[in-house]
Amino acid sequence: MDLTNHCPTLPSYTVSGHGFRISTSILIQDVNGVGINDATVQLGIILPSGSALTFPLKTDAAGQADQSFTVSDSGLYKFKVRNVNHPIREYDASLNIETSDTLLIP
Repeated sequence: MDLTNHCPTLPSYTVSGHGFRISTSILIQDVNGVGINDATVQLGIILPSGSALTFPLKTDAAGQADQSFTVSDSGLYKFKVRNVNHPIREYDASLNIETSDTLLIP
């Protein structure tokens, strides 16, 4: 059965000390909407400075992978899910619902 992915939770932030704590989630599902355990993905993030971060993630039993990190800069953050893999199931990028998102910290 083919896998699809999307970022169901809009990235969000909270004030943390002198910076910001950014959180987001990725959901990997099959075509029937069932979460896929043990899928690996990379979450790429472009910071307002133009620098890039990459987080390797693995989904839980519900097909979800969460990531949080702290930054000091406000501005536009760009998120992109890539390199979805699973040891048994095949990934079909044409079935994606959403693979990128943005977060603006004023």
